[in-house]
Amino acid sequence: MSNDVYRGITLSDAKPALSLAVVYDDAGGAYAGGAVTAAQTAEAGVRLLSHVEYVGYARRLRNGSSWDVGIINTRVNSLYYNQVYNYDLFETYLGIRKQNVSAYLYYSPNYYIGGVKTLYAQISGTLHPSPSVRLFGHVGALTSLGGGGIGVFREQYDIELGVGADLKLAQVQLAWSRRGPDVVYLADHPQDRGAITVSVTHAF
Repeated sequence: MSNDVYRGITLSDAKPALSLAVVYDDAGGAYAGGAVTAAQTAEAGVRLLSHVEYVGYARRLRNGSSWDVGIINTRVNSLYYNQVYNYDLFETYLGIRKQNVSAYLYYSPNYYIGGVKTLYAQISGTLHPSPSVRLFGHVGALTSLGGGGIGVFREQYDIELGVGADLKLAQVQLAWSRRGPDVVYLADHPQDRGAITVSVTHAF
């Protein structure tokens, strides 16, 4: 990917990144997975950026929709201003999906900084104008429930719009994302208000 963007925030300082993920999906509803991401830095070459692990359980309902619940643990080692900043994020989530629309609610007792409690809600949707092309959109909102410093984790929103195509050997995606109303995030590093990201995914 040309930029590792998470909820409208660049974790890779707008530099290219590469991820490798392993996923297990059981027919009974349980699932688990993990991923590691490395990114190009301005002066230190390629470095490990983050790793994430998750486990959950999903269940299909009679009306065709499904719900799932799970936990996610994330460790980020972002390099800004030639200094590494380490952040930890633990979240529990509950979501529901119906056809091409999904809604999720996430709770974190330590949103990157110990003691910062947050609630994050998101709605995502996908349209398929053709079997190999999809249009997607996402809207999310983050609010602080207390703890930590003041100002960094006040109410924020993020949006993402994009198009993806299924090729013979990979999926290609072009996305535009934005976060607001203003973002000073990860070691007081000012973030651009919008970002365009190109990514290529190959499953094997």
